[in-house]
Amino acid sequence: MAHKTIEKFKKQPETDGVEILEMELTEYMFPKSGTGICPQCGGKMNGVGLDWECEGCDLKLVGPLF
Repeated sequence: MAHKTIEKFKKQPETDGVEILEMELTEYMFPKSGTGICPQCGGKMNGVGLDWECEGCDLKLVGPLF
């Protein structure tokens, strides 16, 4: 079984304080970009630098938080 990479991300915008979500990364090349699985809808998350956005539900995250 392959090792899953799960990292913590900060939900944006911060309307009701800081909300931390965990997201599984399917590909990540720091600091350029990556892809992951949306923790909200299961869609594809695309990351550029530290900014991540879901193709399905428009969830926006910042991270990963190290």
